[in-house]
Amino acid sequence: MNEQLETDAAILRKAPDGALEVRFKPNVTLDKEKIAQILDARESLCGSGRYPVLVVLPKDFDFEVDAISHDHYQDRGLEQCTYAVAWDAGSELGERLVEMFYTYFPQRFPVRVFRSEEDARGWLQEGPE
Repeated sequence: MNEQLETDAAILRKAPDGALEVRFKPNVTLDKEKIAQILDARESLCGSGRYPVLVVLPKDFDFEVDAISHDHYQDRGLEQCTYAVAWDAGSELGERLVEMFYTYFPQRFPVRVFRSEEDARGWLQEGPE
């Protein structure tokens, strides 16, 4: 299995600690199609078992409104390989947008939003329930 994949908007890789890292590229406008590419890549990197996922947004990012007004997880089955998701939202705006998305589209796994990668990774390593 490939341990790293690249999409138009992000680089995904399996980290040595077992987490799946999703790092959004700078200067990319997020839209439904780019998010679908990322989730397709997540599915192909999942393998068997459930993994923690660390998502890192750049401090400055742009998005189309439909990117946060659509449940991208619906009918994908990602809960089968997702133990928990921690976001480094990078900024107050990122934090609010990610929290708003999960408020409207709650998932079957724990999700927390932080403004630092260190805090997000720490929460995943604690083993969220």
